[in-house]
Amino acid sequence: MPKGIYTRPRPAPNKIQDDGSIGIPLCARDGSIRAYAIIDAADATWISQWRWSLNEGYARRNVWIQQRVRHIYLHRELLGLKRGNRLKGDHIDRDKLNCRRSNLRIVPHVGNMQNVPSHAGSSSSFRGVHWDKAHQKWQAQINTNGKSTYIGLFENEADAAEAARDARQRLMSFAVD
Repeated sequence: MPKGIYTRPRPAPNKIQDDGSIGIPLCARDGSIRAYAIIDAADATWISQWRWSLNEGYARRNVWIQQRVRHIYLHRELLGLKRGNRLKGDHIDRDKLNCRRSNLRIVPHVGNMQNVPSHAGSSSSFRGVHWDKAHQKWQAQINTNGKSTYIGLFENEADAAEAARDARQRLMSFAVD
């Protein structure tokens, strides 16, 4: 076995919740539990055969293939997505640890990019809205397929957010808000 591979017994998963989900422990190298990924109870036996860890907010496991470590992500495993197939596993509610099948969908890369939150550090907490200094108003715009679509200028930030949300619903089939 390659050096550094975890060999201690896996922690037992949590009990089944009222909604039919179960928590899968995500362990650090020392065996301590860092977080839990939520999956459907029907998947628990299959998923519990591996040790899962937390990396960049996602649940993943490592596997040695041709003397190289490969990362297998829990949501991709549940969706049956293989490496190199150019499809993405999208968490509908944007919670990277909510891996219940009802919260996962297979999308192309462009679809995955339509379901992202507002950028950190933006002048607005609303997605698709920013402060336009030149006009001293809130500007709404969305980006689809590499193109920026200007929606308009608004006195009120909430009005700009509503206009951006309406445009996303019309033009971005994978956006959830």
